[in-house]
Amino acid sequence: MKTSVVIATFNGSRYIIEQLTSIIQQSVLPSEIVISDDGSSDSTIDLIHSFIRQHESLPIQYKLVVNNSGNHGVLGNFENAVLNASGDYVFFCDQDDIWFEKKIERLVGVLDICNEQVVIHNAQVIRECDDGSFKPIDKHLLGKYPFDSAGLYKINGSEQVKLAFYNCLIHGMCTCIKRNYLLTLLPFSRGSNHDNWILFCALADDTILAVSDDLAYYRIHENNTCGIQEYKKKRSLSKRLASFDQQSKLSILNQYVWYKDSSSYLGNRTISDDKTQLLISFFSQRRILAVSSGKTNAVFQLFKAYREGAYEIDGTVVFLHDLEFVLLHSRKNRKQFLSALGEYLREYKSGVC
Repeated sequence: MKTSVVIATFNGSRYIIEQLTSIIQQSVLPSEIVISDDGSSDSTIDLIHSFIRQHESLPIQYKLVVNNSGNHGVLGNFENAVLNASGDYVFFCDQDDIWFEKKIERLVGVLDICNEQVVIHNAQVIRECDDGSFKPIDKHLLGKYPFDSAGLYKINGSEQVKLAFYNCLIHGMCTCIKRNYLLTLLPFSRGSNHDNWILFCALADDTILAVSDDLAYYRIHENNTCGIQEYKKKRSLSKRLASFDQQSKLSILNQYVWYKDSSSYLGNRTISDDKTQLLISFFSQRRILAVSSGKTNAVFQLFKAYREGAYEIDGTVVFLHDLEFVLLHSRKNRKQFLSALGEYLREYKSGVC
């Protein structure tokens, strides 16, 4: 079976060579490495070209696609890489991690003997030290699942679907997916990260396995696109307050898009968990109606949803964003924003965004 490694790069000169080196040192080499660059302004492209020249004797096809038409963001960059990949199995790869040599061999071996479409693996977290080096810390990306004797765990059930609606439970760099299935998931929802979308769809389709093995190092540094919340650099209170209103609007935009896309993907599937149904109903419909109504009714509706548990998964901060949006903006201004949101969604669905 052909295997593709898809990498999205942007100003990754500090780490990209170490990542690429770990890929070509695999016990089973990939058939191709597809790199989509989002207009890097540092030496990333030059380093990639040099790396390819140095290792062109290996039985690996290299594809480097550069986005010169403006920044596409992480989602668009990964979509571009996926559309240029041809392998039967697709491995997602960040520009700054390090693969262990058995990663491809282990995950392909799992997918070859099961009927699942997606497999994710565990990873050891390494954190940047003051001297710029990286050392392992006592943290791994996967939770303590009840893995079987083969080190596998079938992730399923409505509870997992509920959690997958917005929480970043896995990282794309831990994912291998069958290409035919992956193409059915495009385009990725613009309401969250690509790995959240893949996880959600795979859970909804009951087709995802977890592998207990640590098969990569996951770096924590100040420039992580996603990262781990507890290790993210904390901003000062004044800076957080200054950007709170912008974050409130972004929260409404992203979650509205996400819940519209996710509820659309679910279609007529039956999800037995009542909380999941509440989340779909609130974030894809009731939330927008609430924040566009008069202040008194809006506040009442938001507190009612909070008591019902609609904000349980995404946390109190999202609830505070909604309250701020209602209390600090007139109904007219809120409706104008939501009207613009509706236009964005129409353009997004038609492929303009």
